[in-house]
Amino acid sequence: QGKRLLVLDLDHTLLHFSRHMVNTSKHNEMLRPYMHKFLERVYRHYDIVIWSQTKWTWVEIKLTELGMLSNSKYSICFALDDSSMFKVVGFKNGKPKRHKVKALGLIWARFHHWTRQNSVHIDDLARNFAMNPECGLKCKPFRRDKEPEQDT
Repeated sequence: QGKRLLVLDLDHTLLHFSRHMVNTSKHNEMLRPYMHKFLERVYRHYDIVIWSQTKWTWVEIKLTELGMLSNSKYSICFALDDSSMFKVVGFKNGKPKRHKVKALGLIWARFHHWTRQNSVHIDDLARNFAMNPECGLKCKPFRRDKEPEQDT
């Protein structure tokens, strides 16, 4: 308690997941370069929560296989999957479009020490900030299109 909240997306924010990498030794190739170092550094100041727009089975596999749950230099408080998201109606090119959002209010209602004043949400999809835009930071989507760097 006392730290700020950092909510991080998985796919295309912290890693590039490719189904052909499942059950292979290529897990580290999925990681955004320096991902573990980033998490180590922000952990000093933030409690880390992972919120992925995918099914729980995949969230668990990714977090486990990539060593994010067993790292001794940072800790993930908890993870949420797409079942914690709900649909809203937005507009694209003047037409209504339904999409899911990550409403940080679900976290704030359960953990009162985190609020919109001390929370940051990093995601590659700005539409996920629809319910709390003041907390959102959009990052460039990460896609593995070349050989990975050695230091993760």
